[in-house]
Amino acid sequence: MKSFSELIARWETFYLLSGTAAATLMGLLFVAFSIHIENFRRETYADLQRFAALTFNSFFYALIISLWFLIPGLSVLGLGIPMLLLGLLSLGNVVYQRRQAHRIQLAHEGVSISGKFTLPIISLVVLVAAAVGVMLQIPYSLYGFVLVIVMLLISASVNAFSLLVQIKA
Repeated sequence: MKSFSELIARWETFYLLSGTAAATLMGLLFVAFSIHIENFRRETYADLQRFAALTFNSFFYALIISLWFLIPGLSVLGLGIPMLLLGLLSLGNVVYQRRQAHRIQLAHEGVSISGKFTLPIISLVVLVAAAVGVMLQIPYSLYGFVLVIVMLLISASVNAFSLLVQIKA
């Protein structure tokens, strides 16, 4: 049987590409925000500020996970513990942000943004499960991380487009 480090090394290209995509899309999000910075400062766009943070964080989580997988010679605990901590802390943050968005009825043009938190929450639950699976040395749990990256990138990309369409000059 292959060592854990060898199993992870087989995924290097995927994580290199996903990390590059996440970093590039984060950069484009920064550019878009800077073009419309005055709109984000307006009180009427408070809901979009929370939505923008969710979008940025989703790209950031995908980037951190991808970077972590590129560490050479990663051990079971060297991957499992940091991913478990990232998953739990991030999940707590996203659930809190969703509650805040729902509690104060944040909406823009009649469309509630609280539903936009669903896919990131699901992906972070999968991240926690995959981290536990890795620590239990279940090789198939590595596929969970792929699912997490894909869900985070899809969610953040759709949210970024939605954000940019909603912003009026």
